Amino acid sequence: MTCTPPARPTAIAETALAALALGRCPDAAAGRAARRARRWLRDVRTRPEGSATELIESALRALALRESEPVDLGHPVLSAPGCAALTRIVHAVAVHVDLGVVGGAPVGRLGGLLAGDIASGTPCPFTGRPGSPALVAARLLVDHPAAGREPVREAVAKIAALRWDDARIEDEPPATALALLALSAADAGSPAWRRCRAGLLRIQLHDGSWRPRPVPVRVAV
Repeated sequence: MTCTPPARPTAIAETALAALALGRCPDAAAGRAARRARRWLRDVRTRPEGSATELIESALRALALRESEPVDLGHPVLSAPGCAALTRIVHAVAVHVDLGVVGGAPVGRLGGLLAGDIASGTPCPFTGRPGSPALVAARLLVDHPAAGREPVREAVAKIAALRWDDARIEDEPPATALALLALSAADAGSPAWRRCRAGLLRIQLHDGSWRPRPVPVRVAV
């Protein structure tokens, strides 16, 4: 189960994560794309906070713009089974970019909880699809560099294997942005890093945003 997306996606989550990831790249093109994304995030009309999706969007927007600290992950709906994995991803990003968080799991347990999500086969919390590097990348953001060379190498290899297909890179901007963010920390300049960076730059819209693309999601019956 994943958080139910709004009927008309606003692209805040996609754009915030892409802005964070490209903002960590050293080249001018990525920097320009990140600035355009942040301008879009400042101008976009946000909705009253209520649903889990809106709370997650608000937290990611705050992370990308660094306009408010701490980031609030304390609403009870964010710890519900259907949204806990997504909340942990947002928390991992906050830890990585060194912004404080209210609520969420204790930081010392965050990596282990993400490992549990991965081991249980939790699909991508953004799309509901399997085969996404989002959770692996989030765990790497929490654990790197303290995890040690071999676990980091294994995580990098898994992320690279899950981001080799250009179609998946472009269809899943949030997962691709998380992969790029993690690879910037642990394997910057690698072929996988270059594919993720190029994919995000390729699909950025003229207004500076990234839009969620409709993907088939398997529904349990």
